[in-house]
Amino acid sequence: SIFSRFKDALLELVEAKGTSNLKFPHKKLRGILNNYTRGDFIVVGGRKTSGKSSFILNNYVISPLVQKIPAKKNNTPFDVKVIYISTRKNIKTTIERMVVNFHANKNSGTKIGVPTLYGFEGSHAKASVELSKSIVSTTLTTLDGLVDKGLLTVSCTSKTLNEIEVIIRSSMEEYGSYDVDTRTFTYDKKHEDLIPIIAIDDSTGINTDAGERSVRTENGHQIGSRLRELAKIYNVILVLAVPSYTGLFKRRRGKLKG
Repeated sequence: SIFSRFKDALLELVEAKGTSNLKFPHKKLRGILNNYTRGDFIVVGGRKTSGKSSFILNNYVISPLVQKIPAKKNNTPFDVKVIYISTRKNIKTTIERMVVNFHANKNSGTKIGVPTLYGFEGSHAKASVELSKSIVSTTLTTLDGLVDKGLLTVSCTSKTLNEIEVIIRSSMEEYGSYDVDTRTFTYDKKHEDLIPIIAIDDSTGINTDAGERSVRTENGHQIGSRLRELAKIYNVILVLAVPSYTGLFKRRRGKLKG
């Protein structure tokens, strides 16, 4: 998976820590959302750098996986499938964000941040090279294991609506069957209680089927309508980050009232 391929590269970066004065002065807010319902289409809106990406990654990607790991041991098992589509981030940036968010969830919200891993200057917490390498190595091994078990699927770079549907369909096919004629997805009986989560960050990296990337006005409504339809077809929780300037989900002429 992408985690095993990038593990050595990130460890090398940690080894060469302290080579930059990049500063990250802003503190990140953290929240937890519960009561997931299959078929829901959830929009997380906000201005640029307002924390949409961290909010979605923390609550809809990492947190369910962290809760899943000890569930069987605690006699509270549940089945979860997480598909994380990062349309605006490259693979390296996506993996780094997943590492620090995973570490935060595992340590009761104590977020070290990407600057800490690489020893950048700033007001953030400091960590030794040995600790940073341990965090990167252990976390990527764990995430790689989740991929191998089929609990996690990660895809990066911009996507068309059709490509997003293909990712969802191919990732969900082991849990049920899709009828092309009726465009319906039926879960196998043993997976009826599955918690399927598709988290997309963000709408500005999605192209319409006609190749349009702009998410303003009608293009935005096309993207929103299609994603809401996919949430219903596959009976999944679909979460989308939307920059506030797009006006993507305004109640215009009765469109997208959900």
